[in-house]
Amino acid sequence: MALSRAALQVVGLLLLLKLSNASDRQPFATVQQVACERPRYLEHAKMARYVVHMNSWGSVASSSVHLRGHPFAAVESYSDGALGDSTGRLLFFLTSLDATGADVEVNGNVTLSLAEVQIPGSCQGTDPEDPTCAKLSISGQMLPVPQDKLKEAQNILFSRHPVMRTWPVGHHFVLYELQISTIRLLDFYGGAADLTPQEYFAGHVLCKVAASQQFES
Repeated sequence: MALSRAALQVVGLLLLLKLSNASDRQPFATVQQVACERPRYLEHAKMARYVVHMNSWGSVASSSVHLRGHPFAAVESYSDGALGDSTGRLLFFLTSLDATGADVEVNGNVTLSLAEVQIPGSCQGTDPEDPTCAKLSISGQMLPVPQDKLKEAQNILFSRHPVMRTWPVGHHFVLYELQISTIRLLDFYGGAADLTPQEYFAGHVLCKVAASQQFES
């Protein structure tokens, strides 16, 4: 049944009102979108820094207390800085109630293992063990952050893991930094590349930051 002229006028007014409100809407948030460029093969230091920065968790292998010295690996969160602001440093928040935290209190020698496949959208159609899907092992000493360096370290870690600020004080979390001694990267056929800490920190991650606005619906 056809709408009357009066009904059509009402519909038209409602549409105009909706369009007017849409044009007058103010953004309630500005969101930063960060895109980081994957380095090319043979740019080993850059690739290592890229895999570190684009991830925020990995597997930490330690000399286990509860297994009497046998290797033990556990998933731990870390940060090297806010997304798009890589420092290369590796900060952790550990408690002795967790196996890794208990282990490093006795022996700080650990290896952090990361994989490119952990990064959303990476290594599609490629097996994680394939050399072209980058993987990284970083070995060194897990040491507590000195008191005079805590503020900077907290900013780096909590930028990616803000919920850590609310974790129970009674669990006695300690802020640790992995002091790097050796790095091994495999990102192509022909064997792994070994990097020194100096080479690693000389690399950089190329990121672009774009702002987008969100509106109330």
